[in-house]
Amino acid sequence: MSGSRARAGRRRGFTLVELVVYAGLVSVGLAVLLGLEVSARRTAASEGDLLDVAAEADALLGAFRLDVEAARDLRLREGGLDLERIDGARVRYDARGREEAGDPARRATPSLAGLELTLLPSVGGAPPVARAVARFERRGAHGLIARRFERSAAPRLEVWRAR
Repeated sequence: MSGSRARAGRRRGFTLVELVVYAGLVSVGLAVLLGLEVSARRTAASEGDLLDVAAEADALLGAFRLDVEAARDLRLREGGLDLERIDGARVRYDARGREEAGDPARRATPSLAGLELTLLPSVGGAPPVARAVARFERRGAHGLIARRFERSAAPRLEVWRAR
């Protein structure tokens, strides 16, 4: 009887080797989960930086498009694009961003690293086409984020003809 109890007691428990293997598997699983968590946090942080850069680019290039569409005069000079809108406002775009005459505050674009402007001349009475290529750079928590955005626009035909 004591022999059968001894065999039954051995069957109920785990051997030391089984416990060590189990602990090793649990450790590996936890390490994988921790790695996934760290990766997800980094991705979320860099996505936030990318969204901020995209919002800055959209604000600057959206204003560029609206200004050019409402322009009755466009001139490319001294590394910048000068334009006069139909409402008489004068706006200048250069490597630092957008500046409206009479407005001492330059539109904030802290991540703007450069703005290349070109003006394709008018052909056959059609309005010229202005093109802006903006480079944005932002130092994020996990390195430098650099993106390039491009926008082209032309004055509206009715505005251009009314000048």
